[in-house]
Amino acid sequence: MASSLDVARRAGVSQSAVSRVLTPGASVSPQTRTRVLAAAAALHYRPNSLARGLTTGRSRVIGLVVAYLYNQYYPVVLERLCAALQARGYHVMVVIAPQADADLEGALAEMLDHQVDGLVMASASLSSTLARHCAARGVPVVQFNRAQDDPSISAVTSDN
Repeated sequence: MASSLDVARRAGVSQSAVSRVLTPGASVSPQTRTRVLAAAAALHYRPNSLARGLTTGRSRVIGLVVAYLYNQYYPVVLERLCAALQARGYHVMVVIAPQADADLEGALAEMLDHQVDGLVMASASLSSTLARHCAARGVPVVQFNRAQDDPSISAVTSDN
C-alpha cells in the first residue's frame, strides 16, 4: 500500500505538497497538482483517513445511535440523514442501542473513544453523565424524535 511519502517521492515534491494537493481549497500550483495526482494514480494511492484524523483532530465520523427500527418511518429518515452526511464528506457509525441503559452508556463511550465528530441519538436517551462527557470533548449531540430538558442538547422533533 502506497503512502503519501511514496507519492511525494514519485512526484518529486514534499510530503506537505501532497497533503495540500489532496486538501480541497489548499493553495498549490497547477503543475504540482498534476504531478502529484499522476503519481497518486500510478501508485493507486488512497489517503489514510485515520492518519488524517490524528493530524487534524477530526475523524469525519458521526455516531448514529438508533433505539429501534420497528417504526417504518425510521429507515427512511435515517437513510436520508446518512446520505446527507455522506454528501458532506462524513462517514456514519451506527449502533443499535441496547435495551439496558448501562449497555447504552458503554456503546456511547466506545463511540466517543472512536473520536466521533458528533452524535445523533434517534429515539435513544442520553444520560446527563454522557452529555457532560460529550460537552467536555466538544462533541455536539442532536436528539432525533426525542427531547431532554438539557439546553446543551439540540433536538429535532415533530409536533404530533
